[in-house]
Amino acid sequence: MNSEVQKLLQEVEGKPKVIDKSSTLNQCSTKIYFASRTHSQLNQFTDQLRLTSFPSSFEGIEEKIKYLPMSSRKQLCIHEKVSKIKDTQELNDACLQLQKDKEEGCPFYPNPSSEHDTELMNNFRDLSFSDIHDIEDLHDIGKHYNICPYYSSRKSVDIAEIISLPYQLLLQKSTREVLGLSLKDSIVIIDEAHNLLDTISDLNSSSISFKDMLKARNALKSYMKKFSSKMNGGNRINISLLYKLITYLAKYMKKQTDAKKNKPGTEISAIDIFEGTTGDLLNIHSLEKYLSKSKIAFKLESYMEKLETDEQATNINNKQSFKNKKPSSTPVLFKIKSFLYCLSNPSKSGKLFFDKSSDGDTVMTYLLLDPSEAFKDIVEQSKCVILAGGTMEPVSDFTNLLFPYLSSEKINHFNCGHIIPDSNLNVYPIRSFNGCEFEFTFDKRNGTNLINNLGQSLIKILMSVPFGVVVFFPSYKYLDQVVDCWKKAGLLPQIEKLKKVFTESKTDSAESVLQNYSSLIETERKGAVLFSVVGGKMSEGINFSNDLARAVIMVGLPFPNVFSGDLIAKRKYIETTTLENGECGSCYS
Repeated sequence: MNSEVQKLLQEVEGKPKVIDKSSTLNQCSTKIYFASRTHSQLNQFTDQLRLTSFPSSFEGIEEKIKYLPMSSRKQLCIHEKVSKIKDTQELNDACLQLQKDKEEGCPFYPNPSSEHDTELMNNFRDLSFSDIHDIEDLHDIGKHYNICPYYSSRKSVDIAEIISLPYQLLLQKSTREVLGLSLKDSIVIIDEAHNLLDTISDLNSSSISFKDMLKARNALKSYMKKFSSKMNGGNRINISLLYKLITYLAKYMKKQTDAKKNKPGTEISAIDIFEGTTGDLLNIHSLEKYLSKSKIAFKLESYMEKLETDEQATNINNKQSFKNKKPSSTPVLFKIKSFLYCLSNPSKSGKLFFDKSSDGDTVMTYLLLDPSEAFKDIVEQSKCVILAGGTMEPVSDFTNLLFPYLSSEKINHFNCGHIIPDSNLNVYPIRSFNGCEFEFTFDKRNGTNLINNLGQSLIKILMSVPFGVVVFFPSYKYLDQVVDCWKKAGLLPQIEKLKKVFTESKTDSAESVLQNYSSLIETERKGAVLFSVVGGKMSEGINFSNDLARAVIMVGLPFPNVFSGDLIAKRKYIETTTLENGECGSCYS
């Protein structure tokens, strides 16, 4: 383009847009996507990638791997206030709300039409590709340039050769489209793939309790009464329809509960829910779309919190006693939005059924039972999909449930031997101690005598094993129960005299616990014991090498609850599918 044309364009359009030719010139046609379950597992992949060395595309010129670790706003947000929000959904919504705020806005949000912001994004991209960086590095680079790393990293997608990301960003089509991730002709590697079936099911499943329904209905009623005159016609109509839908669902749940027809696993028909009403005429997809685009969920939650605060202040003034109520970890309308979204799935892909919450409340659950449809576009778009994991037998579960439409010729199996020789590992089943049988079935594991004998046997083991010992429990609830019992019996102080105790928390981050545990052993050369949970944050993706785990103790087995609605629904689905495929169903009878 000659100078006259550039000058003319500048006079007509103002400042010329910054054209970044490098983005087009360096596009990578075949990308490698590496997905794993947790943040720590992705960081481990980054560490291993730093150890690799590949030949350059150009002779005599060193070429670095263009690696991009992608993550959520929760990991990458650098806004002081927004980044402190613990709930992921609330943080996402607060971020989007801040961008629309004309007065304050987000000072770090990159404006693609701004020459200054474009330059900052280019600097962010160039520095992120200067070496193999992890997610924390991208966060720091964003802070250095005062530019949002979550949005700026999208500019690097086209150029990146290897992209690592958590399951959620890969498995949800809507998220891939937002981030600009194209799977066409790519290589997709899914690490810890034994979690894949459950993850797809969880991402496409949802539940809502009767109490949540009542809370949402009452809040909507109060909100409409307060702000109806200030709403436009569209908002009034949509909120009224949403209120009507929630009312129908709540009335149905109460009716079935009163009639004692809410047994866990009992299937629910949408026709029955709206029988005798006009609910079947409601456009659920339209309401779900309204909840997604509008900020009513965030506004309603803020309004509800204000009402609770005013009520507490009134109670104080009237000298009435009350207990402080913690706000819900997930706003109730977010739960309803997720539930409505799941209901839009094909009926054969999942089931709607009753279940019970931990406090005995009636719960309506939608469970995705056929993950193949949700995974199909990934298989069809990619050049190759690799499922990697250490505990994936029987492999037939994955082939039958994830891609039943593929012929066996298109599926390859590769199995490696164990990484260590058999002589390096000894297994000792401990059946009893002091005459007490260790039977950790669901109905027998709560006995005080059994738990105390477990503690005494652990003390004996810790006296003999140096440095680190990791103990796995079946659940967080049982771990808390055991620790409380040991405190009362005076066993926990005896354990702490031998080794410092670290306990995995269901709510808190695992990184700090693991760092302190590792530092005590590797740096201070002292002994420590780590209480963890099977399927929790410490159970996979963490390398407890050498002195970090000179012994691993498994307390019982994490038996599933055979009376849970999820398990009953899955069992019925497997039975039906097996019989429909002409296979023998006698094993389920």
